[in-house]
Amino acid sequence: MSSLQRVHPAIYEEFLESHFVVKKTVHAFSKIAIDQAHEQNNAVVKDDGEAIGLTESPTALQRWMVSGPETPDQRDQRLSTQKRFLKDV
Repeated sequence: MSSLQRVHPAIYEEFLESHFVVKKTVHAFSKIAIDQAHEQNNAVVKDDGEAIGLTESPTALQRWMVSGPETPDQRDQRLSTQKRFLKDV
């Protein structure tokens, strides 16, 4: 890291612009590293139990991509909305 500015100036500039973090909430100072965000999303998928065996079936993977879980900021998470969504799927 100490030689990043000299060896890879473009990447150094990206770090200065905070292009290595993800903002998952509207709260200030709540950004996390991109790899940590990926791990959290993987945990959500695994906890849901729907990801098991998806890589073995292209059809199942496509269905899951369309109807699988989303993060709370992307979909209304009220229980009634979730029930209606599951019924429709």
